[in-house]
Amino acid sequence: MQPRLIQLTQNEVALVDAADYPELSRFKWFAKWTGRNGAIYAARSLKKDHKTKTVYMHRLITGALAGEEVDHDDGKTLNNQRGNLKVTTKAENLKNRVYGKIGARNHNALAAAV
Repeated sequence: MQPRLIQLTQNEVALVDAADYPELSRFKWFAKWTGRNGAIYAARSLKKDHKTKTVYMHRLITGALAGEEVDHDDGKTLNNQRGNLKVTTKAENLKNRVYGKIGARNHNALAAAV
């Protein structure tokens, strides 16, 4: 099946597997910029017990637990296809980081991939 695009805020899109699309498309997702590496991630807000929590799409897809990290194999942080995501440790994720490559501006390539 063809991968699907999920529209985010700020004219960004996230790429997901067709099988994950029905569940993920139920929510309103936004583009969340991070300061640590200048990357952009797909996220949504979840209110629970009078507190607001940020839920990241890649963590939801993989089921990553607290303390675990999710590595985007191709370095494109908006490519949330299961084959591109791997639950890992912080140390392993740092080894895999592609320096000089900012995942924030990868949406054009994602849109072209569909």
